[in-house]
Amino acid sequence: LAAGAFPNTHSVLIATGGQLLYEAHFQGYDGALLHDTRSASKSIASALVGVSVDEGLVPNTEARLYDWLPENLQSTDWTTTVLNASMVHPPNAHAMYGSANPYLLGLMMQQIIPEEESVAFYLDEKLFQPLGITDYIVQNDEKGQPYFGGGMYLNARDLLKFGQLYLNDGQWRERKVLSSDWVRRSLTNYRPLENTRDQNGYGFLWWHHQYNIGGKQVATVEARGTGGQYVVLVPAWDTVVVITSGNYRNGLTKQPERILEQMLLPARLK
Repeated sequence: LAAGAFPNTHSVLIATGGQLLYEAHFQGYDGALLHDTRSASKSIASALVGVSVDEGLVPNTEARLYDWLPENLQSTDWTTTVLNASMVHPPNAHAMYGSANPYLLGLMMQQIIPEEESVAFYLDEKLFQPLGITDYIVQNDEKGQPYFGGGMYLNARDLLKFGQLYLNDGQWRERKVLSSDWVRRSLTNYRPLENTRDQNGYGFLWWHHQYNIGGKQVATVEARGTGGQYVVLVPAWDTVVVITSGNYRNGLTKQPERILEQMLLPARLK
């Protein structure tokens, strides 16, 4: 990595059993510098929805999203654009990767958060503060509300905390941040993403993948973002891997998968 064999890799962190085993940064990055996570923050948005379900603000995941959408929509806003798009399949029948549905989840959160609070404060209070995450940026939609489709800025060490939270069954130190049920359901493989190259399985905004390491299949669950932003859970090994990169528009956005398959996972099997 340091020699440039995998271009534009910024950070690699590995933790097993909750202990940091390896940390390296390249090209001027360090563990504290904020990084654009792109769509990897969809998984963070999913966690916040989980908090709202755990707290009873949403009765369950079978509830109708439409029940929380605002009644008065302008013809030029994002919500109208999303809702006016034609349906390719009946709801809950197929899975396609995209940002429209996570965007609507953010809109739902705006409606269910108590009036004296905001989604931004709710995110900070319920998720980031318990994890000790204090330095971050959350990009907004056109109405000034947190955007759930991606683009949060966090540093690599805090991304490792987020991944560890899921391996810890929703527990961070002395606090239960997410229920065990939400973690289990979030990481369940429900359907393949039919519009992706690898037809990956998908959970609650978490990717599923299988790596072939010397004939052995290693199953992972991953938060992924354009440019090569990966938070990789290897449940069988109680391991979290974070890789951040800057490979935008150059065809190397999936390079972290090569790093995992060619270097990191084989080293673990030795």
